[in-house]
Amino acid sequence: MNMKDNIFIGLVVLGISLFCGFVGIAGLGSFFPLLNQVAKPFVCGTDVMQVEQHVYSYKPGSTSYTNTIYCVDGTTGIKKDVTNLVQPVVGLISSAILFVPFLFLVFRWINKTREKQATGNY
Repeated sequence: MNMKDNIFIGLVVLGISLFCGFVGIAGLGSFFPLLNQVAKPFVCGTDVMQVEQHVYSYKPGSTSYTNTIYCVDGTTGIKKDVTNLVQPVVGLISSAILFVPFLFLVFRWINKTREKQATGNY
C-alpha cells in the first residue's frame, strides 16, 4: 500500500469519525445534557456551565425538548448563552476520540485481509 492510499484511507476514516462525532455523540447531548459538560473547559473556562432543559407541548400528545446552555459567572451570576458554541466543541472532541480507534481498526482489517489474500485463506 502506497502513501496515497494511506492518506486516502485516513481521510475517509476522518470523515466517518467527524460524522459520528457531530451527528451521533453531539446529537445525544440533546437527550443526555450531561454529555455537554465535556465542552465546559473549552467554552466556559472557570465559569459554571448550566444546562436548562425546557419541555413543551405545542399540540396534544406531542412533547418537545430544547436545551439552553449557559456559562454562569461565579461572582456576578451573569448568564451567557453558549448553546451554539457547545455543540461544535462536543462534536470535535468526540470526533477526535473516535478517530484513533477507527483508524486502528481499519488498518488492522486491511492487514488481515492482505494476509488472507497472501496465504490464500479466504
